[in-house]
Amino acid sequence: MVASWSAALSGQDRPLPASLSPAWAEASRRINAALAPWGDKPPAVRQRVLFTVLNGVERIHRGLGLLPDHPAQSAEGQALAALQRLPAEAAAAALLNAPILRSRLPRALQSPPAGEDAELRAAWVKAAIHTLVQQQDAEIVQRADASLLAAVDVLLSRLEEKSRALGVLGRALGLGLTTLGLGSDWSEGFVSPQAWDNLEALALEVERSPALRQLADALGRLDGARPAMGPAPQRWVTPPRDQRPARLAYGDRVATVTPGELALLADPDARLLFELRLAERALLCYSPPPSPPQARLALGPKAGDRRGPILLCLDSSGSMDGAPAQAARALTLCLARAALSHRRALRVTQFAAGQTTEWVELTEWPGSLPALIRLLTRGLSGGTDPRAALRGAVEALHDPRYAQADLLLVSDGRFLPEAETTAAITEAQAQRGLRAWALLLPPAGVSDEAAALAVPWAGRVIVARPETWPAAVWTMVRGATP
Repeated sequence: MVASWSAALSGQDRPLPASLSPAWAEASRRINAALAPWGDKPPAVRQRVLFTVLNGVERIHRGLGLLPDHPAQSAEGQALAALQRLPAEAAAAALLNAPILRSRLPRALQSPPAGEDAELRAAWVKAAIHTLVQQQDAEIVQRADASLLAAVDVLLSRLEEKSRALGVLGRALGLGLTTLGLGSDWSEGFVSPQAWDNLEALALEVERSPALRQLADALGRLDGARPAMGPAPQRWVTPPRDQRPARLAYGDRVATVTPGELALLADPDARLLFELRLAERALLCYSPPPSPPQARLALGPKAGDRRGPILLCLDSSGSMDGAPAQAARALTLCLARAALSHRRALRVTQFAAGQTTEWVELTEWPGSLPALIRLLTRGLSGGTDPRAALRGAVEALHDPRYAQADLLLVSDGRFLPEAETTAAITEAQAQRGLRAWALLLPPAGVSDEAAALAVPWAGRVIVARPETWPAAVWTMVRGATP
């Protein structure tokens, strides 16, 4: 079977062994059909795909005999197993006291032979047990075959879902359609199907959100120098695409003509009117909606400038649940894209009260992909306490790779400023030229200025309203100019 799967990945057709059971033969044919589209991928990718399928099939094979509804695990199956271990006389007595087992026997074997002949009685027990075992074997094969095919279908659908999600994720990272990371055996316990759906949604948001990309490009100093910062607009709005209605205009494009105008062609007397309007370019046509307003967040230098590393602190407290967490994760994905495309160092941590602060490097690809996916799918809990994360960011400036890093904190701002942390960041700003940013996602009812009070150390503060996400409204509260 494995040789047949490997041949399917190479675009070849290798017959399956004739000794395979019908269920395994059907399962192998389905696997071959699922593997065929991968035939044009690089050899390393094909090998990882085959490895993923082999792991999945091995798990399926081990699990068939452990199914809760498997006949061997049932009460009747356990009773039959015990019956086989008894001597003939004891087995006969047990069989006579097991009406459920006796009812499954043919009528001729449901009662023992008359008389006291021990050999006849032993022969009856042997024939009855043999019949029951054959029945159970047939039921086991039938149940296992159905479970096998269902499990193989689930495995192949997971493979397809993961491939699609990774393709969208790869495109959001600027790598195009990719199978990055496929084959790492994430199907069991690593990321749930719901998390894969959320990853796809995040990746699509990044593709549709120029504001996130502009903010990611603005972060990071220019090879240690301070870039010239241009004036930035105070607010900008991108309405969702499906809320921008198509317009009507007069023209001669038949492909976009409204149904009412096309109805003129159905009447021979009105056809002349249609042709006259066409000649005069007076047909009522649909016109595409205007492009959304995309006022630039003019925060960074001109295109082509080399950017520096980034230290990112993400709020993972329970109060971030919903749109704030979605915005923070989308920005993380966008920063990973910027770091990957411009070979910039990126170090990320998440913070919440009572949680250990761990920093993750997102600089080596594809090796960093599992760490990125864990960041984007991690749950939220606890209160908001950024002190350990901010102290770790200041300490990271002693690492030569991050000596010229920008610091960005993303939070809903539900915490009080702390004097010791503020002093440490202020000192780093004075001695090392640290640029400290804060992207705040406050709840409704909290003003932009009130939210900014939580981060007095941030030279640049941007407020994004989560209730408008993903059609984000951004406000530069502090630091629009250097």
